[in-house]
Order: sequence, then C-alpha cells, then structure tokens
Amino acid sequence: TTFYEAFDEGEAISDVAAFYDRPFGRSLSHSWSAGPCALYPEILLGIRPLSDGWKEWACSPIEGVSSVTSEVNTMYGTIRIDLNQTQLRVSVPDGTTMKLMNKSY
Repeated sequence: TTFYEAFDEGEAISDVAAFYDRPFGRSLSHSWSAGPCALYPEILLGIRPLSDGWKEWACSPIEGVSSVTSEVNTMYGTIRIDLNQTQLRVSVPDGTTMKLMNKSY
C-alpha cells in the first residue's frame, strides 16, 4: 500500500507529479506513510499471526469499535473480518486455525 506524498483535491492532472518547485518532484509511492493502514487490522480487530504463514492466527477485537471491515491476505487465502455493533463475521481460510476468546475455529 502506498500514499502520495501530498494530495490536493483541486489539482489539475497535469500537476500531480509537480512538487518542490520541480515538475516531477513528488513521490507517488510513499510507502512509509501507509504504515497506519497496515496497523489498523491488528489494532482494531486484534488480527495477528500466531505461527509462521498465518497457519494459526488470533482475532481479538477491541471494545467500542462501531464498525470496521478488514482483509488480510495469507498463503492459505484471505482472512475477512466484518465487525459492527451487533455481530462479528469472520472468514477463516481452509488450512488455518483462528483463536478467538480462548477457542479455536
């Protein structure tokens, strides 16, 4: 995941790469600024690997989150989690085990 170094909604397409008074001074692939996006699933939903390759993984959402959806790609498939105020829906890829509240699924 990457983010632009800067973004101006009203900017003309011809000026997207211009920055620092240079016509091509802007980085359009600033991966360091995408760090928070990688942390959201872990912080909000408690998604984290418990073994190599995500064969075993945990899900422990924090309280007070009103609605969040996330996907984590693993070598076994995609973990999909949808949490709202009334339910938690989790897609557990075949060949993996999820730990939730001291139970395995």
